Amino acid sequence: MTVADLLGEDHLRLRVLAPPPSGRLRWVATSELDDPAPFLDGGELLLTTGLHAAGGHRDWAGWLGRLADAGVVAVGFGTGLSHATVPDDLVRAGVEHGVGVLEVPQGTPFIAVTRTVADLLRHGENAADAAAARLERELTRDVTGPGAAQRLLQRLARGLEGSAWLVDGGAAVLRATTPDAFPAEAAALVARMVEDGRSASGSDITRDRTLLVRPLEVGSAPRPYLVVRSGPRFSRTWHGVVGAAAALLGVVVGRERADVGSAARWAGCALDLLLDGQVAAAHEVLGAGGGGAALPPEVRVLRPRAASAADLPVLPPVVVVAVSPRRGDVALLCPDDESVVRTVEDALRGVGVGSLQLASAWGGGALGTWAEAVLAPRGPLVPEDASGLRAAVHAFLLHHGSRQEAAAALGVHRNTLRHRLSRAEDVLGRSLASPRDRAELWLALEAAGAAPTGGGR
Repeated sequence: MTVADLLGEDHLRLRVLAPPPSGRLRWVATSELDDPAPFLDGGELLLTTGLHAAGGHRDWAGWLGRLADAGVVAVGFGTGLSHATVPDDLVRAGVEHGVGVLEVPQGTPFIAVTRTVADLLRHGENAADAAAARLERELTRDVTGPGAAQRLLQRLARGLEGSAWLVDGGAAVLRATTPDAFPAEAAALVARMVEDGRSASGSDITRDRTLLVRPLEVGSAPRPYLVVRSGPRFSRTWHGVVGAAAALLGVVVGRERADVGSAARWAGCALDLLLDGQVAAAHEVLGAGGGGAALPPEVRVLRPRAASAADLPVLPPVVVVAVSPRRGDVALLCPDDESVVRTVEDALRGVGVGSLQLASAWGGGALGTWAEAVLAPRGPLVPEDASGLRAAVHAFLLHHGSRQEAAAALGVHRNTLRHRLSRAEDVLGRSLASPRDRAELWLALEAAGAAPTGGGR
């Protein structure tokens, strides 16, 4: 609430002598001390009758200056007791220091002012709780579809009447709701949290603003951080909203990373094929698992200085992100168009992942190398076992997941096939229930040459 809210309560009959500031009013204090400043916390309306200055000896300018330094919002001066009117020096000091001066007329008890402020604050808290609950519901509706992370940030910033950023551990901005520079205090807070290895939240609160930092749980490195800047006196309710937003953002960013990483691996395989001159095969691989991506007729291959595909910003839809299975490099496939390249460079510069370089061809045999990596066992395995497991997986996929038909083709009992498939999933670190894993295994087996069928009961 503000002093203006209190002035709207006509039954108090308060009269403004020095205009109050628009800052928030937190509570009411009553004091007749010569210097009550050490006992105040800021944001108060101080009520006094000037009892100890009845003889006119108080330095009202100095007295109010100390209150201003303590953060007092306004002074309510009770007349009709020790003073018939509010001292002129006090009114002038209020104007000078930006502290409101109100006359509390005789007949309006100080307790009535205090009770009214308490009621207004309670009503405000109830309204804030309702607004926070409404914002949380709205945030949960933003977690699906393209651009979910940016929508969440924008809605959170509007609801808190502030700004929000998504940054990495080096305080490089990944997403923002404002063109303003990322606050240096927030960057320092993120750096301290990273250095300390803290997974809990951090905050930096002053009289003028609140900074909150929440690490996101995304299931993989690097961990991003949600940073919020809002007004002072941030309530516990709104702390909870920021925590909920961080949890939702963690889900969204984790999902984005998985989607980008999976599609980028397929595109990386296509890129290796493309650089080997196998254009038709590259298009087939992209169509099989590239999330609908398509190569333009003439392609420029660019390599940014980025640790992973997840570090990249949102790029134009004509750009395909690729991660080479041979080298693990992040690459970009885009039309041979200077304007597109400039757009990509500007986007990368904005998140600090470096400039672009034209990539050279990375040699032949890309599909075979990728297939070997997919089929490589995670532990020691004799060649005979490897051959039997590959044959089991190939037959299972060839017969569209029918264990009965696959077992018959191999000439083994269905239970034997079930055991081999389970063993293959453990050895390869893949799930035959996953359509994407089945597609990659099929492509790898075809590229490597499927093992011969058979193997006894």
